[in-house]
Amino acid sequence: MRLSLPLMYGLLTLAFASAPKTTLAGSLFLDETQQLRIDWGGDAYYSFVGFNGSLLNPQEGQNVIDAAAEGGVYGYLLENFLFPHMLNLELSVNPLPVVGVYLKSEQPSFYDRGKIVTNLNIIESVTSGFPEPGAVSLFLGNNVFLVNFDSGETEGIGFGGLLLSYGNYHIVSNELVRENWLETEAKLKGISLSETQKLAFSFRVGARFHSHHDIRNTVYISMARSHLDRQYWGWSPFKNSEAEFRTDFSQSGLQPTRVLILAGKKLPSPEGEYVFSLAVGVEGIFADGYSGNLAKRKLETGWTFLLRPNIAF
Repeated sequence: MRLSLPLMYGLLTLAFASAPKTTLAGSLFLDETQQLRIDWGGDAYYSFVGFNGSLLNPQEGQNVIDAAAEGGVYGYLLENFLFPHMLNLELSVNPLPVVGVYLKSEQPSFYDRGKIVTNLNIIESVTSGFPEPGAVSLFLGNNVFLVNFDSGETEGIGFGGLLLSYGNYHIVSNELVRENWLETEAKLKGISLSETQKLAFSFRVGARFHSHHDIRNTVYISMARSHLDRQYWGWSPFKNSEAEFRTDFSQSGLQPTRVLILAGKKLPSPEGEYVFSLAVGVEGIFADGYSGNLAKRKLETGWTFLLRPNIAF
């Protein structure tokens, strides 16, 4: 059925949205040595379930760095980049982008009512920015824990390695295109952890290959940063903020095919139990990324205003 995939993603979105807050993100260890783990999480734009396995023997323990030497986490990951000791298999969906695809395809009159002015559709602004409805991914690399050696508390974790992703649908201007794509990337990311604060940032470089003859293969670079402090209610641009930049180029000729720029702010509730966020930005989709009938009939080239509301528990 033509709608089977969007409906499946939509049902998963509703399941995450209606679940108790304790199930929106979590982990389950599958063995006593904590070498095998299932993780899950979800929000309006990215929901996932993943299986993590360690390639180390239990007696080898975990890789640990003194939290006071946090600046060395990337040096460690780069030094050990070619010697992976963990793998992660993940299934992910992008819920609101799938909703945008469904509304444009099956509820076109409702979708068109989202147009505020010429070239600005609020539904498109809220649901755009993702080139696929979901993916299956395999990560092979390393992780390192930042531990306060005085208290014994884990204060952060870093990841580095290679990620291979596959999907069988592509999204162009909120329209679903059936095709097989494969993406490979090298990535480094870090997350600081505490009960009230979280800082996450990542650096990625990769390439994407498409089976559809009207979609060009690309290379890309991406940088992102997100900070959350449930006890901070000020307007500092560095606290309770998020930012993302990604640019794609065609593999033949290195012509720009896509640019995404986002910046946002997070507002905790008075008790810090919930955190509301709003990010705004732009996405540029350029004709050099497509050809043939796809460029003529499906692609709305140019810039799209992005509006991303979200909530964290």
